[in-house]
Amino acid sequence: MAESESPTSTSELIDPSWWNSIVEASGDSNISSMSFRFQAAAREVEVGEFKRLVLDALAIATSPMLVPDNWLDPFAPMIQTSTHRSAMPSDLTANQLRVLASLAPLVEHAGLRARVADIAWTYGDRRDGALLATAIDAYRESPLEASSWYHDGEESWRRALELGLRRGRAERRRVEEMSEALKTRILAASVPDSFLTVQISALLLGIRALNPTDRRSVADHCRSLAADAAGNGDQRLARALNRQAVSWYKRIADAEAANQCQAAVAEAYAAEAQQRLCGGSPSAMIASHFLEKAVATLTSLPNSYRVAAGLDTRLAELRKLLEENRLNSLDEMVAIESEGIDLTDYIESARAAVRGAEPLEALARLGSIYPIVNPEQVFASATERVRGSIARLFSSSTFAHDGRKVASNAGSSSVDKPSGSQVVTDPDAVDPAIWSEVVRELGMRVQIASQGRILPAHAMIVMEHQYSKSNLLGICQECPFVPASQEALWALGLWHGLNGDFASSAFILVPQLEQLVRQGLKRNGAYTLLVDEMGVETEKGLSALLRMPEAIDFLGPGLALELRTLLCEQQGPNLRNNLAHGLATDAEVWSHSAVYAWWLCLRIVAHSVFQMRAQGATPEANKDLDSDQRSEQVQEDRVGERPAGVSGEVEDADAPRPGDESN
Repeated sequence: MAESESPTSTSELIDPSWWNSIVEASGDSNISSMSFRFQAAAREVEVGEFKRLVLDALAIATSPMLVPDNWLDPFAPMIQTSTHRSAMPSDLTANQLRVLASLAPLVEHAGLRARVADIAWTYGDRRDGALLATAIDAYRESPLEASSWYHDGEESWRRALELGLRRGRAERRRVEEMSEALKTRILAASVPDSFLTVQISALLLGIRALNPTDRRSVADHCRSLAADAAGNGDQRLARALNRQAVSWYKRIADAEAANQCQAAVAEAYAAEAQQRLCGGSPSAMIASHFLEKAVATLTSLPNSYRVAAGLDTRLAELRKLLEENRLNSLDEMVAIESEGIDLTDYIESARAAVRGAEPLEALARLGSIYPIVNPEQVFASATERVRGSIARLFSSSTFAHDGRKVASNAGSSSVDKPSGSQVVTDPDAVDPAIWSEVVRELGMRVQIASQGRILPAHAMIVMEHQYSKSNLLGICQECPFVPASQEALWALGLWHGLNGDFASSAFILVPQLEQLVRQGLKRNGAYTLLVDEMGVETEKGLSALLRMPEAIDFLGPGLALELRTLLCEQQGPNLRNNLAHGLATDAEVWSHSAVYAWWLCLRIVAHSVFQMRAQGATPEANKDLDSDQRSEQVQEDRVGERPAGVSGEVEDADAPRPGDESN
């Protein structure tokens, strides 16, 4: 039967039995499940052309999923791939839309009737008010009970309200009726209704149709239910109901009641923390999470209300409990160990690299014993690991040795690959999961470098040579990067490290590293000051300095990344900040991180001085270098008398030396 021949203005030829058996067979299944049965029925041999037209239209109409909050595109494909999608209402022909409009009043099943009328109106004749009314009335037939609400009832009511509100004055009566029905259901709710009450309340809040008296009634009932839920031990439900009460009280400008309910939310968090400590599987770590929420909720209240209600005392109690629980959380953490790495070959090659060298050359070789990290490689490998791990889906937290939470990652379902030098100066622009993996990888790298390369070579050169403070002072004075007023401090710090006192070395050299970076940035024309509203100038700290784009030009991307993760990153050793604020422990200042920080400083000084001295040396002066080392030295000698930056990258020969104090 040609499309132009199908009946379009009458329902006399439409037989409800064509779909009733299919609807009965589907039972309480989702509307979309009917689509396959309609398709199968339409392909039967004995089906006439008009019946096939009706069944095909029903198959397409029932195929998509309802998206009630999207007015412009309220239906989404049930199946979507890169090359294919399932049927959508846009696939319906004009005749099929007219057939749906005709059969809508004949459908007994409320869900199917709502779908058919909705699609016929949305994609067909929007002047047909009766068809729209049919859709709204069918949608709101869904019972306001949990059994149907979580099936498709919530979507149905949302769509009914959306259609009525969009229609405006013409459907005001239906919107008011729906608002009254939702309000009545809330006021009849009890604790066993659980989150059904919360969700209906949230839906009703979006309508803004109740008068002030009804709003207060709903607010009071939500507050009463929250108290009952808390008394029954269901703190999660109590919080959700109290939050609904807060929103309703704000609608009637009752700030006092809203604040009281907000405080009750905080107490529900605190109560759940206590439950997690006293349950069958007590966990201080989980309890800490709820205490954090309690503290955050109380601090969000106006200060004047907290003072008047005496909540500052309670806030102090919760903070103390949180501190204690975080310390206990450290005891709950389980160390994850893997097979050890055999560093024997690394250690022997490190010793061989410095064995028999002259004093300065030995220091230079030690400074070059391990390469500076390649940021592009480390970010690329971190990205691949994160993409291949389900761990990125979950939140994670990093705790300091004293129980403080110093970093948190909310988790993400997708990971974007970072690009450019921005990842070095602005880690906030990188996916948190990738940045965490980078910090973790560089932390492992520091341990391997320290154990396998730096410490073995260090032991060899201090066995073969004795370095005095005056020797080191001369080297520091010659280094183009060490500020002229701080050579003695650098020499003392390096001397402590050579003597194995890495704690003293860290306390001396880490602040000097910060000043070296600051002076180098100033030399390159960067503005390193912070100016307040009164014009008072303050120098930026190392974290801020390393975020500046000029840091890449001065240090090179590799060294800039290493300094940031080693000295300034809370997920990492955070050596600079812990030393500066007195938070560093004995273990930290004698750790591999402290060794690595000392080594970076040695690299900056010895590598550059030896490089400059070697430029004027005769071939005989390098006769004790092996061929590979000699080849590396030739490459380094091409840098010229004015090294580009601390990392040893080539710069314009006319550029000033980093650290030169002539400015």
